[in-house]
Amino acid sequence: MDDDSVYTHFILKNVPRVLTQIDRDIDSPTFGCCDRNYWLLKIRDFPSAVLQQSCLTLAGLYDIPFKGNIYYRSPTVFDTAIGTLKFWKKIQLNDGSFSEYYPNEHAIPPSAFSLFCVAETYRWLNVQDETLLKAMVKTADFLINNKETKASNQEIASVTALCSVYMITGREELLENIETKLSAFLSTQSNDGFFPEHGGADIGYLSVTLDMLGEYYWCIKDKRVADAIRKIVEFLKYFIGPDGTCGGEYGSRDTKYCLPNGLEVAAHIGIMDALDIKQGVFRNVKKIDYYQNGIDDRYMTHYVLHSFIRALKKEQRPYNIEYKGEYRNLPSYNNHKTYFPEAKLFTIQNGVYYAVVACNKHGVIKIYDCNKEVFADFGYRILRPRNIISTTSWLDPDNSIKTDKNSLEVSGRFSKIKIRIPSVLSHITLRLLAVIVPHKMLTTFLKNKLIYGSIYDNVSFRRKIIFQAKKIIIEDDIESDSIIDKLKSAHQFSQRVVPSAKFFSTEELLYRGSVEIEDVRSVSITHVFDMEAQIHSVEIKRQD
Repeated sequence: MDDDSVYTHFILKNVPRVLTQIDRDIDSPTFGCCDRNYWLLKIRDFPSAVLQQSCLTLAGLYDIPFKGNIYYRSPTVFDTAIGTLKFWKKIQLNDGSFSEYYPNEHAIPPSAFSLFCVAETYRWLNVQDETLLKAMVKTADFLINNKETKASNQEIASVTALCSVYMITGREELLENIETKLSAFLSTQSNDGFFPEHGGADIGYLSVTLDMLGEYYWCIKDKRVADAIRKIVEFLKYFIGPDGTCGGEYGSRDTKYCLPNGLEVAAHIGIMDALDIKQGVFRNVKKIDYYQNGIDDRYMTHYVLHSFIRALKKEQRPYNIEYKGEYRNLPSYNNHKTYFPEAKLFTIQNGVYYAVVACNKHGVIKIYDCNKEVFADFGYRILRPRNIISTTSWLDPDNSIKTDKNSLEVSGRFSKIKIRIPSVLSHITLRLLAVIVPHKMLTTFLKNKLIYGSIYDNVSFRRKIIFQAKKIIIEDDIESDSIIDKLKSAHQFSQRVVPSAKFFSTEELLYRGSVEIEDVRSVSITHVFDMEAQIHSVEIKRQD
């Protein structure tokens, strides 16, 4: 089966990128460190523990026979995998947690994701090491006593990591804590089917949640989890574009990628839609412009590549369903008009175009023909002094949304965001605070500054999107309390800080930005995109 797998090409292409990040010198004091910026380039003063997830990539390469796998049963790969486990233990903080972005961070993401990978590598390679066991239990205790409420992917990663430790140790008390965390997590699933990510639905991170939730199901076979997986897949399928891309600027965290492991679990459960999504997302994996080629080294080392490897292993087992479908069963190929009221996302396919609108981002819109993305609009920006950007493309829970048969209307206000530039002083200050301020308090402070840090500007915005048979018309009204020096079309990148966003894909080469107006207080702007002629026209009417 692996000869025909959609995963092997991507795995083999990207393995050298991941191995390059690891210190493979067995005599080096940092042997097994997966942070090249630390052990080789010396531009960091501590290693980011989240990158130790490469241990699971190594374990899979060592253990899974598939065509082209030159790493299979390699002693070098095995020894390096063990080295990554030992280095993980070496950099563990006193309370069992780990650091990702600054020293003494005590963060949940590096603790949860790295523990899962370390425990699974320990199981996969049949390691016997009491000191590693003690380190894993210590991290498990940290995760039991700490909860992530804003980023669902991190909390389910904690649950799955605890499950992996239980499978090794058999500690019964872990089961009670797993149940407490899992029940609380499952209760956060929306009626739409997504789990929230910093205030909304995000497609890339939902695939991470599906990956970890699927891995938990694979271990436990909990029917409640199967139902949650089914709901995720039912939601996710609406956001697979006809070009095979998914996610992007309409999501709460702007991510544009899809991890495959959870889809494989869903397929084994018997969810046919998962195989349609699999075909849709990974059918172009051998193309030079495949959109997930843009994922950076950090996230390829993080959870991306080992998800492909775990998916490959599950794919090698026969499904319990006879698959007769194809990716053209996906909503982006079939007439529909769907509004998800909790996600505040709208999708439409009318036989001529497929479009996605983020109503909670004031109408950010992406439009596709039957093959590719052809147009996108991300609202507007106002450049303010002192590195402040005022924008419409910011997640806004308080905006007003109206829907009817052939149109959407969104109204609200511009949001002001401070663009923060790192400096020597800010880094020194952060390191001092990390020593004297409780880590939960510091983490909350930083998230409020970097992720949620916005205030409303005194500029109102209304967008109406009209869906015609072969045209999409966007009518915008902007009104300010004072003169705007320069109003311009927003770039596709929002100002929200998301490390796993802003990966390059060729859709960026589409023409963006058609409006730039100076010294304006009130203006009406009409965009018309003609699908038949593939022409975008703009009409601007100043009202002041």
